[in-house]
Formats: sequence, C-alpha cells, structure tokens
Amino acid sequence: QGVPKHVTILISIVLTLLIAPNLPVVPDEVTILGSVYAIGSDLILGWTLAMSVRIIFSAMAIGAEIISRQTAMGMAMFMDPVLQLQQSPIGVLASWISGLVFLAMGLHLKFIEGIAYSFYWIPPGQAGSVAPTAPILLEATKTAILVGFQLSGPLLVLVLLVNTFIGIMAKLAPKMNMFFSIGMTLNTIMGIIVFALALPWMMVVHASHLEGTLDRFMQILTVVD
Repeated sequence: QGVPKHVTILISIVLTLLIAPNLPVVPDEVTILGSVYAIGSDLILGWTLAMSVRIIFSAMAIGAEIISRQTAMGMAMFMDPVLQLQQSPIGVLASWISGLVFLAMGLHLKFIEGIAYSFYWIPPGQAGSVAPTAPILLEATKTAILVGFQLSGPLLVLVLLVNTFIGIMAKLAPKMNMFFSIGMTLNTIMGIIVFALALPWMMVVHASHLEGTLDRFMQILTVVD
C-alpha cells in the first residue's frame, strides 16, 4: 500500500500484457450470470492469496507494537504508509525493514511467478470454492501472533527486570515517584538499546517465516483447484 497507485496500475497492465496472450482458452458458454460468478470467484481467490502473504507482515507489526507499548514510545504515533495504520516510530521502522527484507530476498519475484503460474493451474473463471483455504489462513494468523510475541520476547523480559528494579527502589524510597520520574525514562532508553541489538535477530526470524509464505501460497492454489 505504500507504493504510489500509478506504479501498481502500471505493473498490473504490464503483467496482464505478458500473461494474458498465453493463457489457455477455456471453452464455455458466456452468460452474464456466469461472467459475474467467474469474476467474483477470481477476486476472492486473489484476495485469499494476498492475505496469505500479508498476514505474516502483521507479525512484525505486532512485535513492534508490543515493544512500543512497553517502552512508553506508543505515545508518539506516526502514519505508516505501508500498513496504512497509526504506529509508533519503532513500528514504522520495523514495517519498512520487513518490507525491505522481503524485496532483498527476491520473494516478490517468486510471488509474481506464482501469480502467473496460478492462471495456468486455475484458468480464469474456473476457480472453485475458497472455503478449504480457511484452515490455512487461520494457521497463518496463529503463526503471525506467536511470532509477534516471540519477536517482542527479549524486550518484555527487559521491561520485567527494569520494573522489578524500580519496584525495589520505590520500596526503599517511598517518597520518590520512581515509576514516573525514572521508570518510564529507563524503560525507553533500555528498550531502544535492546531493540537495536535484537533487530538483526528479529529480521532473521521474520525472513524464515517469509520463506514459508511461498509454500502456503502454493498450498492455497492446490486446495482451490
């Protein structure tokens, strides 16, 4: 969504010109009702394929949002042009980096190839019911949530330790407002440091799950066929 609209339209036109002339001709009686059904089924199939890829990007967003909330950086919200959401600075940074990892791995080319292949595997208007894909999308959603908590795990441990330390200090000096005077600042500073140190590991975990989306993409085509 962060790509300008005229770029996506141009890419769509180019892909159409490359794929459409070589598509197999499906002999069928053309009717208005049949055409509407064919267009609708293809649109639903396209949406399902897109969601199978998009869901895994939400894992990074979930992890970054948890980190932001725990480090008091959630109060500084920015517009994320990729996800079209209001996110913290850490969330926006993680969103852009996850997209760059996707491009650096060349997965965008593999998915374009998969889209072209889908027209030969499932000719236009011949898509079946997408109901069998529901368990696949649910499994992908569960994986994204688990990965999101996994990515934010190191910082959650840090916040627990910092809050424990602040709690002990508050007991030793009860007249000082330790949680607001020191706690939030310390959480933010330590959170940024840990996030910077853990970012390479987070990208490796994210990349490993991105590779699995290609298998999920092809699995959806298999069950719909």
